[in-house]
Amino acid sequence: MRSLTRSWLGVLLTAVLATAQSPLVVSGVPAGAPFRIAASASGTALSIELELASEWHGYARDVGGGEPVRLTLDATCGFAAAGDLVAPDRGDGVLAGSVRLTLPIRATRDPAGGASRELRATLALQVCDALQCLEPMSLQLHGEVPPLSVLLVVAARDERAERIAGFLRARGFAAAVDTYAEVTADVCEAHDVVIADAERHGVGIGLLRQFPRTSSPLIGIGFAGTEIIEAHGLAMTSGYI
Repeated sequence: MRSLTRSWLGVLLTAVLATAQSPLVVSGVPAGAPFRIAASASGTALSIELELASEWHGYARDVGGGEPVRLTLDATCGFAAAGDLVAPDRGDGVLAGSVRLTLPIRATRDPAGGASRELRATLALQVCDALQCLEPMSLQLHGEVPPLSVLLVVAARDERAERIAGFLRARGFAAAVDTYAEVTADVCEAHDVVIADAERHGVGIGLLRQFPRTSSPLIGIGFAGTEIIEAHGLAMTSGYI
């Protein structure tokens, strides 16, 4: 089960990356700064929307001009970087106009085994125009990021189902369990992602094909997942993982 569940987790992270993010508070912006900024985060990504005034720019990388943008997470908060900062690059290393910066992140746990949903980060930024570069500035980002809500739909609430749900909870997800016989559309809609488990012992094809339609991302695993996806009229799946 370990390798299969890890595969689920990878698919899950991809599926929820674009879900609605929680807004963060941005402080430290100087009065009259030639840009507007907003920040938000989910459990998997920290995003910054930067709108630079006409003729002003920043730097995505070191090109021998102003200091490049940097984004770091506070080591004592509930999240850590899970990859490198992604910044648009026109080829000259310059950031201009509307810019989105994205940092992959992951939830962490403290030594006592607890979990914090507080995110604190620092954005180092310098902006320039044709005549001058402003002093480098450090902007503070902070806020609470609720866990992503996952609904695991299974044939029965048994030990296997609880092991999978526990695996997800241990990695920062809010996981709930329901069965194919009892799940409803309202329950599916209340979660960020729905996982249809591959194990279908005692569950007939007719019940699988009656699986509620939902606007929440649906991850169908194995034979049971294939039946559900086909019943929903989708033309293509990713195959087995």
